Amino acid sequence: MPGKRRLRIVIASIAFVAALCTGVVVASADAPPPGAAVFFTYVGCPATGIRLDLRGAESGATRFELRTAGAAAPFATRIVGAKQWFGLTYSGPFPAEVIVTANGAVVWDHHFSALDDCWKGQVLNWRDPTFSDDFSRPDVSTADWYLYDFPNDKNRRVPALLQPRTGGGTSELQLVGTHDPTGTNLGSGMSSRHSQKYGRWEVRARFEAGRGFVPVILLWPDGNRWPSGGEIDIAEGWNWTRQSVSSFTHNGADNHATGFAYHYDFTQWHTFAVDWLPDHVTYFIDGVPQYTLRTDPDPAKNYVPSTEKMHLVLQNDEYDSRMSSTTPRTVTMHVDWVRQYAPLSSWRY
Repeated sequence: MPGKRRLRIVIASIAFVAALCTGVVVASADAPPPGAAVFFTYVGCPATGIRLDLRGAESGATRFELRTAGAAAPFATRIVGAKQWFGLTYSGPFPAEVIVTANGAVVWDHHFSALDDCWKGQVLNWRDPTFSDDFSRPDVSTADWYLYDFPNDKNRRVPALLQPRTGGGTSELQLVGTHDPTGTNLGSGMSSRHSQKYGRWEVRARFEAGRGFVPVILLWPDGNRWPSGGEIDIAEGWNWTRQSVSSFTHNGADNHATGFAYHYDFTQWHTFAVDWLPDHVTYFIDGVPQYTLRTDPDPAKNYVPSTEKMHLVLQNDEYDSRMSSTTPRTVTMHVDWVRQYAPLSSWRY
């Protein structure tokens, strides 16, 4: 059996190296720190081996090397131009300790006992967002969002309750819910016009407490084919105190569904995120992975959608049956910003 091998790839950026050396690498969609020369975007596990997708320096050329410990020379070397993206694959032998470097500086180190131990779809950093909105306009952009106008539906929603707020150097979108004791209870919602198949979505938000209103952040299939098209609920605030939220996935014509809860104070600001890729769905709170669902080859057990593009949806839904005399006149879902990311072109499935 071969002994432990060491795999090296190198990247130069003292600031980035220092950031990674402070602790374990976790999924992050933050941009590289100021001055960072290069950064990872993706570690994946196709059948051919461990795939590493990286980006070159902000300016000039970067020399990347792929080598095993003790080898006289690297078995793969690449010099790339500014901001150029590329991928390298390590196919074994295993076990292997994977070390990423560039221009001589180590920025990542992880041991894999076998290919099956690979961090499937581990995203270390995404590219620039394919869509983002910080809601700094005086109105909601209808070029980017479809505003719900369903005053007579079971869950009544009207566009007048989608209210951007700007001033003092800050901006946010308020999705307002109103409680009228006479029975005219209204919610609000909108859906993004920017859809894609696979990627990462982030929303920074907080939820006011109040019975009868449920803030929701989700991905919905473009074709409105539910449940066969799938659904990824990033956060649903069924707990009216907002001391917990739940995430759910739905998939398949028979609606294979599962869910789980997180316990934080969601009346305070938090960043909600989901990575949706062919082999998994991972949910994050404030950059920390909370739960991962893996693709199952058995369709009856597979919770990961895969049939069509999805788009982001923000809703503050009203439920008459859940309201009480303690429900405030307004219950608001506050959204600071949203971001959407796509995998590298080499990972567009």
